[in-house]
Amino acid sequence: MLRMKVERILLALAGALFVSGGLLLTAGVAAAQTVSAGSETVNVGETVEVPIVYDLAPQGLAGYKMTISLSNGAVADIEAVDFVAFAGATKVEISPDKDRVTFQAADFGQAVEPGAANVTLAKVVFRGVAPGSSAIQVQLHRFDADGGADLLPTTATRAGSLTVEGPPAEDLSPPRFSNERPPDGSMIGNDQPLISVEITDDRSGVDPDTIRLTITDSVGSHTFDRGSPGASWDGAVFSVDLAAAGVALAEGPVTVTVTAADRAGNFGEALWHLFISAVTGAFFEVLELSISPTSVDVGEEVTITATIKNTGTERGTRQVKLTITDAVGNVIAEDAKTATVNKDATTEIVFKYRPTEAGTYRAEVAADTSKSGSFTVVGLPPPALTIEQAVAQHTGDPALIEDADILWAVELWIMGEPVPGTGGQVIDDAMILKLVELWIMGEPVP
Repeated sequence: MLRMKVERILLALAGALFVSGGLLLTAGVAAAQTVSAGSETVNVGETVEVPIVYDLAPQGLAGYKMTISLSNGAVADIEAVDFVAFAGATKVEISPDKDRVTFQAADFGQAVEPGAANVTLAKVVFRGVAPGSSAIQVQLHRFDADGGADLLPTTATRAGSLTVEGPPAEDLSPPRFSNERPPDGSMIGNDQPLISVEITDDRSGVDPDTIRLTITDSVGSHTFDRGSPGASWDGAVFSVDLAAAGVALAEGPVTVTVTAADRAGNFGEALWHLFISAVTGAFFEVLELSISPTSVDVGEEVTITATIKNTGTERGTRQVKLTITDAVGNVIAEDAKTATVNKDATTEIVFKYRPTEAGTYRAEVAADTSKSGSFTVVGLPPPALTIEQAVAQHTGDPALIEDADILWAVELWIMGEPVPGTGGQVIDDAMILKLVELWIMGEPVP
């Protein structure tokens, strides 16, 4: 009853505005533009594309940046983003747990003309992992019209849904091996290098008791498990410190083989080759790498500290280089410092970095050997507005609720959608009456 009463009030006021030469309001309330995620069903182990659609582009579209996320990341993985033909300058960043993807694109050719409707911006590819359902959430970071106008204040978002059906997929895939250190093909002037490899399994997990790393040189072989001297397993990286193990490799070619199984019994293997050269002169080995803090806000400083040891035969000088890459391998920043270290001595090299954009990053410090680690950058959410402030700032004077503002507010109220910029607040019956009163009286919003 209250909602019908307010609708009658608005229609009566519409007639008054029309007679006085003001804005003509009709029963069909003008809608805010909306970016929506579709809703799809997929079987476990299969993939499906979910479209992200812009319902109306009254001012065209120059470009956008958005995040699509699953409210229940256990049911599916985000595999990829397929862009439409007009998209240029694309960039995609999928989170390590594959429940969130941030991507951006630009419409350089102005294919999305003013007035275009139901524009598919991209299609997000999901793979079903386990039976269940999840909301597909949409968050806009940047949304620009042709000419550069900011469309964020006037663009709402609508979540979609993903339903995954079928029994849980059987784990038939072995563990994955990556980030072998020293890298394949390295020539090393150190007969006791630190050897490591990252081992992961997304389904049943790595069984650490099955890990075996074998190093074979011209003299013989040395096999290590997680209980061996000098060996360690941190849940993701298996490493062997040959100095701690008391093993020195013969000069010449070396083969490193690592095997491991997951908890479903699937075995995998990785193999790479090194060459041990005669140690002459200085040799700078990166022994340790620390990153602090490992989770920061945009603009907050990250400290990257590397412990360097000269394991060569004499004092030397080297350039120690820092490289920071994003989740898809793009180089974001580089820095370098020069270090002079005596034989058998260690030193610490400290780098500082201030990230400018949210995401997951990898920092690698390299001398004659290298080490890497990761850190996460989270965006600072803008301070939430009150509903009155958000409505007033929709168009025109940001201190007053004007005709276009009240139309937008009524649409959000009828649809039950959150007001952008308010942290998810919705307009209830009491609030729409308050907004109407502020509109009629022409009073500034509190």
